Order: sequence, then C-alpha cells, then structure tokens
Amino acid sequence: MNGPDIKTDRFGRARSTVRTLDLLLSVAGALAVAALVLEYGFRERPVPPAILHVIEGGIVVWFIIDRVVRLGLARRKWREYLRTNWVDFALIGLLGVGGVAGYQFLGSILGAGLLYVLITQAYLGIALLLHAVTVNFRFAGSGIHPSWLLAGSFAFLCAAGSGLLMLPAARPRGAAPLAYLDSLFTSVSATCVTGLIVVRTGNDFTVFGQAVILALIQLGGLGIMLFGTTLAMLMGKALSVRSKTAV
Repeated sequence: MNGPDIKTDRFGRARSTVRTLDLLLSVAGALAVAALVLEYGFRERPVPPAILHVIEGGIVVWFIIDRVVRLGLARRKWREYLRTNWVDFALIGLLGVGGVAGYQFLGSILGAGLLYVLITQAYLGIALLLHAVTVNFRFAGSGIHPSWLLAGSFAFLCAAGSGLLMLPAARPRGAAPLAYLDSLFTSVSATCVTGLIVVRTGNDFTVFGQAVILALIQLGGLGIMLFGTTLAMLMGKALSVRSKTAV
C-alpha cells in the first residue's frame, strides 16, 4: 500500500516517479527529433551518420525500457495499463517481428546495417507520433482555455514549419538560403490554408520541403488539437470532460 503522503495516478504509480519518466521520455524524444533532422535536413551532415544511427538505436532502446518500467510500476493494474497503451506494446512487438522477418527476407539485399537503420528510424517516427498524440491529449485535458490551445497550437505549428523549411534539404542544390521571413510566411500560409506564396513551391522547394508544406496544410486544415485528439480516441484513450470541452 502507498503511504498517506504519496500521490498516485490511476494505475497506482507514484506521480513523482511518473513525472520523472515523462521528463526523461521528453528528453529522449527531443534527441530523436534532433537526430532525424540532422540526418535528413542536411545534405552534408554535421554529425557522421554512424554516430546518429547509434544515438537513434539507443533512443529506441530507451523507449522500450520506458514502457516496460511503466508497466511494472502499474503492478496490480497492469492489465488496465496494457489495454490503455496497447498501441505502444503492439509497436514494440512489430519492431521485433519486423527485425527478424526483415533480416530473413531483405538482409541479403539491403544488408544488415541498412536494414537496422530503416527499422530503427521507422520505429522512431511512429513512436514520436504516438508521443506527440499523448502530449496533445494531455494539453486538451489540462484545463487550459480552448482559445489559448487553438492559438498556441497554430503558433507552434507555424514556428516548427518555418524552421524545417530553413533546412538546406528543403531547397534545391545551389539555391540561395531562404530568408526567414519568407520561410515564416510560407509556413503560416500553409498552416492557415490561404494558398499565398512568396516563392514557387514546385521549383523553389525540394520533395522534402514540399512534404513539410503538405503536412502543414493537412494539420492546419484539420486543426492540430482536433487531429491529435481524434488519433488518441482511435487508440482507445477515453476523453475527459475537459478534453470534450476543448474539442
């Protein structure tokens, strides 16, 4: 039994322990985003790919350890925790099955090294999406006024998009760097789905840059809070009263 001064969550875990795990997971997530940006956002990577791949592999291991530790802390409510977070554990299972199956069928073609990189980065991409959905879901149920959530989510999306469009990989080879105001204008225009441009999207951006703009259009058109909450519901997470109010 827990002591009288120990606050626990719905799974019987100490809230202080959960907050520490959340902090470590957020740091790992930030490192994962940085590693992927360094690998795909630059033509001449500032960090050797081998080092990035080791970092990415370590982050994947930490993501798995984090889920196992949280499950162990749930103790008597571990079944409920599994039901609530089944997507995370299904993803871990797919990682193991995909690694074995991929090595059997594609190992000789791609090579073990490339296969490891592809599987690791695919897992990281999906895990980061799930983590973003969880964070979004918490914000929706945090009690913050919906108008602030709406404005804040759009501001965050515009800022993130402008930063990605400033990366060298977003511009064709030999093209001059994009001015930040042009990048910000493009990002805001795409997020707000206005269609206004200051540079030619088809000629002045690479496939990477165009993919960023397309993602901004989709998230901006649907609304990042609504999009994240809908994904959370599809994952089986129940909406609180505050979340319903925010949506």
